[in-house]
Amino acid sequence: MKLVYTEQALQSLEEALEFIAPKVSYEKLIEIRDQILDTADTLLSQPLKGQSETYLEHLQLGHKRLVEGHYKIIYRVIGEYIYITDIFDSRQDQQNERVITPPAVRGLASLSSPNIHRCTSGSVATPGNK
Repeated sequence: MKLVYTEQALQSLEEALEFIAPKVSYEKLIEIRDQILDTADTLLSQPLKGQSETYLEHLQLGHKRLVEGHYKIIYRVIGEYIYITDIFDSRQDQQNERVITPPAVRGLASLSSPNIHRCTSGSVATPGNK
């Protein structure tokens, strides 16, 4: 199995970290990021362990979710690939929140696990899209 993060997932992770950045120390921010990524890494040994994501069932694409604290990790399994399609803070109302990102937080989602592989195409419809 190979774990692949879409650009959307990495952007969403960064936004979730930006959301809490004013409320926690930089060290705590790194700890939270690492916990989220470590939870996603567990899919490599148990890719079907997540629950069905009810909000996406209408798409009939088999989206599943893992929860780590207040964070939801949305993913799909296609063949030998596990695509992480979204990561977000369930407390976050992105419509109403405008957060100015401290420079130390920008790019934090990219400073992460060696298991992160970027999906550069906009689609995760087939395993050929990496």
